[in-house]
Amino acid sequence: MLRVWSASGEEVAAFPTLELTDVSSLKHVLHQKGLPWTMQKILHDGRELADAAKLESPMDVQLVLMSPADPDTVDARYCETPLTTAARRGRLDIVRRLLEAWSFKTVSDKFTGIMSSLLRASSDGSADGIRVFFETGIKHGWTDACSFRAFLNQASDMGHVAVVRLLLDAGEGWVARPLPSKLFTTSLSHASCKGNLEILGLLLGARADPLRLETGCTAISCAASTGNLEVLRTLLEFQHGKNDERLSDRLGCALLEAAGTGHEDAVHCLLQSGADKDFGSIRYEMATALFCAADKGYVKVVQVLLDAKAQTDLKTKFGMTALVVVCSAKRNMQIARLLLEAEADVDQTDADGNSSLILASMLGHLKIVRLLLQARANIDLANKAGMTALTSAALWGHDEIEHCLLGTRPGKRHCGFEVHR
Repeated sequence: MLRVWSASGEEVAAFPTLELTDVSSLKHVLHQKGLPWTMQKILHDGRELADAAKLESPMDVQLVLMSPADPDTVDARYCETPLTTAARRGRLDIVRRLLEAWSFKTVSDKFTGIMSSLLRASSDGSADGIRVFFETGIKHGWTDACSFRAFLNQASDMGHVAVVRLLLDAGEGWVARPLPSKLFTTSLSHASCKGNLEILGLLLGARADPLRLETGCTAISCAASTGNLEVLRTLLEFQHGKNDERLSDRLGCALLEAAGTGHEDAVHCLLQSGADKDFGSIRYEMATALFCAADKGYVKVVQVLLDAKAQTDLKTKFGMTALVVVCSAKRNMQIARLLLEAEADVDQTDADGNSSLILASMLGHLKIVRLLLQARANIDLANKAGMTALTSAALWGHDEIEHCLLGTRPGKRHCGFEVHR
């Protein structure tokens, strides 16, 4: 039997020697018990044993744990830091020891690595490692609003409900009274994107602000972009009845996100909640929800917005309408037909003077050209370069389109329809 003793004389472990061949195999077994390999020093009769040293039976060895010089040292054998090793296996005594051993400067410099190690180690939802971090941090003066926020963001993103609850329950005692609502903004967005209703409820209960804009996005926009109706409705209900001048802008941006990601149910929900169907923002280059949906080819979303009487001819910063975009680079016959049925102006032009017909002719979209001619598109319009639909088709060698356009004489059947002027 091989017995391992601590420096204080306590038995750490006992193993049948047949299971272990050398010191290296012993260190591996101890590592799996939460005693990081890089911290281990094995002694026999006061002399350190090399990893290749053979083990005999019976034999008593002493384990001495050395603190690593760098908290971010990764053991290549296991691709994890000592802190991760200890925290993953519930060795809070080792976690505390590692944290206690590091100076203020070292922890500040390596805070992100320490935080990530503890959160990765808490994959089962245990908050004990985080608790030890803050208990030790208070003593050494390196827990503050920044560390609180960083942990809360990571925990919310990774879905660690127990960690979030711990931080919110005890955070005011660790950081400040009261905790400012801006500490929760990114965390709320993480929870909204991941669809974690339990964490969402905890954060809203802690005065998190669904309308606060951070990193270009609000929690409501995050929920809209993922199409999570439960989260979206929870956030909208939380905001219901509150007189907030930001609401119109935030609902409009959320509508753009939902439309641009193809979530028709989220679009419908936001419209019912008062979102402006024709909202445009400089952050989105003045594109409307209808343009965003048409640009991405989301037919159902386009239909929802047209049913809500969205304006069809509003232009982006670059002069593009929804019809222009689906007749050119983002060709979509079905959406083009829906827009024309909704009486979109067939002769609207972009910033360069190109009409839908000119662009379709230039790009060789024969079916689109036929559809536009049926809608009585003006074949004589010219862009700023003086190019018409006919000259564009001829220049790019689209013979069939050129033939189709040449055949548009009053009363003459061509391209499968009769043209009237």
